[in-house]
Amino acid sequence: MRQFCQVIDCTLREGNQNPGVSLTLKDTVAIARRLAEFGVGAIEVGHPAAGEDEFGRAKAVCDLDLGVPVLCHARVRQGDIDAVKRTGADWVGLFVA
Repeated sequence: MRQFCQVIDCTLREGNQNPGVSLTLKDTVAIARRLAEFGVGAIEVGHPAAGEDEFGRAKAVCDLDLGVPVLCHARVRQGDIDAVKRTGADWVGLFVA
């Protein structure tokens, strides 16, 4: 019997991109903790090179040490990849803009 795949939750990235939504640092941390408690396989945070607020949200989640891998996104640019590295994320998701 085939097992169900692990869940990579993208609420903190995709949800924050919805019109009218702007997750605060406090919201982000609370959601990340709940996702970890729920048992997701990984938490997708966002694109830390997009700005200081986005970097801060990503770094805050990485610093929580929730026992869940954290994934951040980066364009295929050295500066973007370096921003992900500075957050302490476990994974980087690359995209071509």
